[in-house]
Amino acid sequence: SVVCPQASVQISANGPIVFCKGGSVLLKSAVTSVIAKYQWKKDGTNIANATASTYTASVTASYTLAVTNSCGNTATSNAINVKTNPLPKAIITPSDTVYICKHDSVILKATTGASQTYQWQKNGSNIPGATASSYTAKTAGKYRVIVTKTTTGCSKLSATTRVIIQCTGLAETNLSAAEKLAKIFPNPSSGSFHISIPSYSNGQYSLTVF
Repeated sequence: SVVCPQASVQISANGPIVFCKGGSVLLKSAVTSVIAKYQWKKDGTNIANATASTYTASVTASYTLAVTNSCGNTATSNAINVKTNPLPKAIITPSDTVYICKHDSVILKATTGASQTYQWQKNGSNIPGATASSYTAKTAGKYRVIVTKTTTGCSKLSATTRVIIQCTGLAETNLSAAEKLAKIFPNPSSGSFHISIPSYSNGQYSLTVF
């Protein structure tokens, strides 16, 4: 008579089982008999189409593997508990596009929270020493901030806030010397100001004040 062995399986993780959101870990099986069927489970429930000898886990859960050998005997593996840590919030205020005048500045503020560090970037490069939750931008460029949760090591890069040096809607390119003498004063203003354009300038002007 042919003796049919009992099914047996152990699973292991090919890397850390605690990681930041967006990461993953490969779970793999080690079996002691010929296996005819694999079925991975998450918190005890079958995972659809997860019928290979390996499975990539990317969310917090308890994972097990059920196997059936060539004789029809079934066994369930040990459990591996995977934990995914959330990413911190990384939002800059003000967002999108900010207009400032030459020699002026704007304070960019990141989302704050407990146990967080900050690294501001301009045009994709870290700004030396810019590690506070806010940054005073004095020059044009594309600004972003990396927020890191020190308790988990998880980081997130914010969307871009673009700073543009532009006091008025008049672009300085292709303007005559006289046209460049257009002035707005006083600056800063409490709400009332004057616009001065040389009388010998010709044409119509469209002014946008930020």
